[in-house]
Amino acid sequence: MKIRKISVYKDFKENPYIMLKGKWLQKLGFNFHDNIEILTCKNKITIRKIKDPKPKL
Repeated sequence: MKIRKISVYKDFKENPYIMLKGKWLQKLGFNFHDNIEILTCKNKITIRKIKDPKPKL
C-alpha cells in the first residue's frame, strides 16, 4: 500500500471535488472505461473497480 497526498479543490460554484489521474492508476488495475463504485463514510472514501455496473435486484 502506498499513501498519496492530494488536495480537495473547489469549482466556480464552491463545490468540492477530487481529481485522480496518472499512470499509477493503471498500475493499480484501473483502465480507460472501467466502471467503479465509491463507498463513503465519514472522513473515508473507498474506490474499487466493478465488473457489472448494473444494480442487482
